[in-house]
Amino acid sequence: MSINSLGAFVTGVDINNPPPITGEIPPKKVFKIQDALPPSSLTGEYEPLPDNVILNLNRIIDNVGRDKNPKKKWMQYFRSPLNKSIISNLFWYSLCKLMHNFKFTPIEEQLLDKIAAKYVELYVSVETNYRDIFFQTYYDCLAQAVFYSFFFAYPQSRSFIVSEDFMSNLFSMMSEEITGMPVCNLGYEKWSLDLGAGNILQNKNPVGSGRISLPVLPNAHKKKKLLHMRYSPLVDRYMKSKRYEGYNVVNNWKLRYTMRNPKQREVASKMNNYRHLATQTVKNTRLRFEEFEEASREIDQEILSNKKYMQKVTSLMESRTKAIIEQNPREYANLLVSLRGQWPLYESEA
Repeated sequence: MSINSLGAFVTGVDINNPPPITGEIPPKKVFKIQDALPPSSLTGEYEPLPDNVILNLNRIIDNVGRDKNPKKKWMQYFRSPLNKSIISNLFWYSLCKLMHNFKFTPIEEQLLDKIAAKYVELYVSVETNYRDIFFQTYYDCLAQAVFYSFFFAYPQSRSFIVSEDFMSNLFSMMSEEITGMPVCNLGYEKWSLDLGAGNILQNKNPVGSGRISLPVLPNAHKKKKLLHMRYSPLVDRYMKSKRYEGYNVVNNWKLRYTMRNPKQREVASKMNNYRHLATQTVKNTRLRFEEFEEASREIDQEILSNKKYMQKVTSLMESRTKAIIEQNPREYANLLVSLRGQWPLYESEA
């Protein structure tokens, strides 16, 4: 006996001839960064971020711009559609670079072209007197935004994402792409990710944590790297793609730099702590000095008030004594006797 003969579960669907599947199959959600792949094709101006990141994008931007000054002007640029497209493309570029090195080189090049075009457009829109400040901190803010995006996009890989190796590689890569020089000053230790219960990175990366430093290697200071600089990498890429005639107007200049070893980083960290301690000491000293001056002014006013009162009482007593002596000496004697009663009695007088 078959199900068809019983006529059970009649739903109007022929199991022998199922209806064709229409529409696109929704993409499988990825919760681990190790399983994530970049988009197979790049068609728009920027590649959309994962759903979890899109839902929290405003939260991410607010978290990055929390300590920027002036905040209103900074957020004007960081909330712009240009910057959001840069964050989106940098998200996928960082995924290719950090997790799939050299496997998606064509996609990386396309993403960099889009990032360069949007970066130049954004930088030109920044006020002239604010561009230096913007350029100095922009790479760090982009690194934070991409880091927070990874944090929300792949919840099952958060322990890997907040690891020091991943954060250090992301920070160094982002600084090199934006400024042309890898910055290795552990700036990511100052990042703050507040989800409503305080900074979750505070216990993970405490400033000045007891990181063991390696001994200083001999001749380490002699290992200098040569860097040819004319434009920042993104501006250089953009100008080459547009083939501007004025590309060679700016002279190429050479810069030699050395990478700080762990011992030097530890010394710099201690120096920053001492500088902060000295600043706090000066601030506390000035505060205590102001409190001392205020207390001194109050005491001086009280002494002056008591002095005026004593002068008034003395003047009153002198005038009264003079009047009594002139009118009746006996009343003055009675006054002295009455005052005598308030004097202390000694044993010889008892």
